[in-house]
Amino acid sequence: VDTSLVAGPFYFPHNLLYGFILAIVIMVILQIVFTRTWLGRSIRAAASSEDAARLMGVKISAVAAATFAIGAASAGAGGAIVSLMGPFVPGSQILWITRLLSIVVLGGLGSVPGAVLAAVILGVGEALMSTYVSPLWSPALSVVLIFFILAVRPQGILGTRLREDVAQ
Repeated sequence: VDTSLVAGPFYFPHNLLYGFILAIVIMVILQIVFTRTWLGRSIRAAASSEDAARLMGVKISAVAAATFAIGAASAGAGGAIVSLMGPFVPGSQILWITRLLSIVVLGGLGSVPGAVLAAVILGVGEALMSTYVSPLWSPALSVVLIFFILAVRPQGILGTRLREDVAQ
């Protein structure tokens, strides 16, 4: 039975509401892990420079294994959340991959708050495109956003620019 939470003139389907809450909880946990734990600092240090991280006592193989585990768990949770939104059909992975890539590029690689902001921008943009242009054109917005952001601000909205030219 499909039920919804009614808040005035708005209807929130329970399955989408549960998916939203689960996604928020996972993002908060990831943000805390990446910014406030030794593992998060180790992951960021190893991503920046393996040699420097190794000199600081970081065991790169353990960090790589933990990073893979976090990524696999996040992908599994994301798949579970997406399954709440509707059925999977063959060929739908292309739409999800382009959306996710545009969210990462738009928000900034490694920025959880940037990913949230980018997802909101893309979601609102697709809804507006679907309403005012055509539902057939709304998936194209993610591809256009990728090209636009890479041309204007390659590090994304909340991403930071690395100064790699200093080390050379």
